[in-house]
Amino acid sequence: MTIPWRRNYRGDVPQYGRAPVLERRQWAREAPKQAAATVSWMLRGERITVEARVVDLGRGGAGVLIPRLPPRGALLRLGLVADPSAGVDGHVVRVSPHPNPGWVFLHIQFQRECPEDLLERALGSEPGGAAMDEEYGMS
Repeated sequence: MTIPWRRNYRGDVPQYGRAPVLERRQWAREAPKQAAATVSWMLRGERITVEARVVDLGRGGAGVLIPRLPPRGALLRLGLVADPSAGVDGHVVRVSPHPNPGWVFLHIQFQRECPEDLLERALGSEPGGAAMDEEYGMS
């Protein structure tokens, strides 16, 4: 009995032979110039907001460092400190440990495309995030 050949579409799954690594994301992610952010969620009727650092950002999701895990299945709101009025909602699809104690890396998938103004503000030419890079060991 033969097993039909399967192709792994996830970039983090090992590829066999000389098969190319296939990216699973529809949109590429970039390192933001404005990394200071907040992540918030509702817990028992109360909005919880924590500081965060955006490591990478794209139209479909983001990689974020935060000091505290949100509840499983919570709807998250990611916003920039530089522009509190703009934000995007999403869910955690993966949690990874971070070498600095007290921080975790969240992989967030957005419910809708990231708003253009938020992308421009975060990925634009405005300086920012350098102090947080040092503080969180990301330099």
